[in-house]
Amino acid sequence: MSRPDEIFNLFGESDPEIGFRQGTIITWNPLNGQNSVRIPGALLQNVSILNTGEAVALRAGHNVVLLRIRSNYFILGRVTVPNDPEFASASLSFAGIWGSANGFDIPSTGLQITLPITVPTWADEALCLVVSNMSGVNTVGSPHDYMILETLLDDIPGRPAYPQILLNALGTAATSAQRVVDVAGRTSFDVGCRWRAQNNDWTAHGSNIASFDAIAIFRSVT
Repeated sequence: MSRPDEIFNLFGESDPEIGFRQGTIITWNPLNGQNSVRIPGALLQNVSILNTGEAVALRAGHNVVLLRIRSNYFILGRVTVPNDPEFASASLSFAGIWGSANGFDIPSTGLQITLPITVPTWADEALCLVVSNMSGVNTVGSPHDYMILETLLDDIPGRPAYPQILLNALGTAATSAQRVVDVAGRTSFDVGCRWRAQNNDWTAHGSNIASFDAIAIFRSVT
């Protein structure tokens, strides 16, 4: 990280009403930009931010340059010197979530588990990947019944997996879905998985297990 004296020497002041200050991020909320910034002699709360892609990459400990107009301050951005290891670091946000269930029955009408992924207030798009896995026992079905597993991404099912499970046998299934989701103006979107038997209602079994893992990368395009 750049040393404070390296950054401060890059700037000066000529107008008493307008100038620059060096500051250090003390707290930073990447979801909404709430912040506190330490400058010599004061701790500023919720400083306005130049709306660039780098804004969401700021975090506690970063040195930043602030524009001062009279008594108002604005964060212009983080400053790094040449050869700083944090030069041009990513200005994206990441999220992940998982869910699971076990010991359930497998009806022909279907069951599902879903959970919400929270969307940062500044995000317009999310690249999301969801992976689902399941094991199930054909307890009462025909000798060649099918177990059907689908991954849910924003309530839309992906390509199903449908292994044929012999009577009283344990079978497994895995499937996934990925898509760019329009999240502008949204607070969350749901991910998960759902499953069913094709022909009969299979009774509950301790080896009936379903789970999913989801990751999302958010960015702003406006």
